[in-house]
Amino acid sequence: MTPAALLVIGIIGLFLAYALAKKMMISQALIIANFIIFVLTLFSPHILDELAFRPSHLTDVTRMYTLITSMFLHAGFLHIIGNMIVLLFVGMPFEQRIGAKRFILIYIAGGVAGTLFYSAANLNSTVPLVGASGAIFAVLGAFAAAYPRDEVVMLVPLPIMFFMRMKVVTAAVLFGLLQVVLLVLENYFPSGGLQNVAYLAHLGGLAAGIVLGVMLPKKEKSAGSEKIDFDELSAFVTTEKQRELLERAKGADEPEVARAWLSALKRQLKCPRCGGELEIADGVRCRRCGYRK
Repeated sequence: MTPAALLVIGIIGLFLAYALAKKMMISQALIIANFIIFVLTLFSPHILDELAFRPSHLTDVTRMYTLITSMFLHAGFLHIIGNMIVLLFVGMPFEQRIGAKRFILIYIAGGVAGTLFYSAANLNSTVPLVGASGAIFAVLGAFAAAYPRDEVVMLVPLPIMFFMRMKVVTAAVLFGLLQVVLLVLENYFPSGGLQNVAYLAHLGGLAAGIVLGVMLPKKEKSAGSEKIDFDELSAFVTTEKQRELLERAKGADEPEVARAWLSALKRQLKCPRCGGELEIADGVRCRRCGYRK
């Protein structure tokens, strides 16, 4: 393996480790890592050959790592821009809902499932498969299954592209149907310029995400039932009034009472970096910039 390919693997590991240490959101780390790796591939195109997945790799256990590395490679500027825009507007709010660990599990598992689904229909193919689309479709599917009423901003891929706010379940249905239509068109018009897109990987990722989303808890996390890291929360406390609210929440015997005190405290706390609202779920972090202490 060349030094450039090793560097790419190191970047993937570094950014994921940094995010899991609660220094930033996983979705933010994925976006930054993808763009850095894309720039590297512009200078070292052979990275695509080394780290892209091919269905023929299923018979070579030594190349199975490409199931992961291929998610961080993109074939062109429009490819990465489209994927990262969706990851920004869909991935970040979903991560806020379920937390970093569950999010990265769905992202990786869904991306792998999408790749395997595509490979099952293209066994022994040596055509390289790259892109985060399967993983992003998995996130969309899981989000729709777990929180269908939530709204997200989507980039609508019409001749004139524009952003539209819609319910996440609507987005999942529309984009899932679009993949089916494009797949049919690919089969009927194989020379129509659509054959370089792995629509089956998108559909496989979407299906895997729906299954994983169904397995997520359907109820909102409550302050009285979830594990609150009061030590981490106290690091954001700056006034005596905030300290009093924190102590009342810690000493509450009933979940409803604890939720009430935490809600009052949350209104008082601000992110020390950007002044944004803090979220007390899966640790304490800023909704706006993702800052954690």
